[in-house]
Amino acid sequence: MPRRRGGVWVDDEGKPIAQIVVNPDGTPINSLSDGHGTVLMAKFFQINRATNADGPAVVESVIDRKIRVLRYTLICAGATGVKWQSSTSNASGSGANTDLCPVLSFAANGGVSDAFCQYGLFETNVGEALKLNSTTTNQVSGYGTYVEVE
Repeated sequence: MPRRRGGVWVDDEGKPIAQIVVNPDGTPINSLSDGHGTVLMAKFFQINRATNADGPAVVESVIDRKIRVLRYTLICAGATGVKWQSSTSNASGSGANTDLCPVLSFAANGGVSDAFCQYGLFETNVGEALKLNSTTTNQVSGYGTYVEVE
């Protein structure tokens, strides 16, 4: 039966079968940590909307947590402006919204792909949803990666 000896997995005869490389804090390489020893699980979201103003949440609110976006990609079918918002509601057209960035303007078929940032590009307020506000009804598509933090 495989078992771990130090940072190495070994078989019943003690022969190495895999090696686990870890950061100084003991978390596996390529994992995310909150800086206090807690490993964070990266999650994913999709963007598929063609409504203007306040649409439904891209990521729904989580009690006592912030939604921290680590990377995202957007493509706009037509000329439009979009901005990320923290919202007190998961539903369309309701709740109080706080802008997380200024309006990002794109020409038809324009977009952006932000590089992965382990510290986060922006985050919602505690217990709030992540929304994407659009200035037109043009299709906006994309995806992203986030973590839930305290």
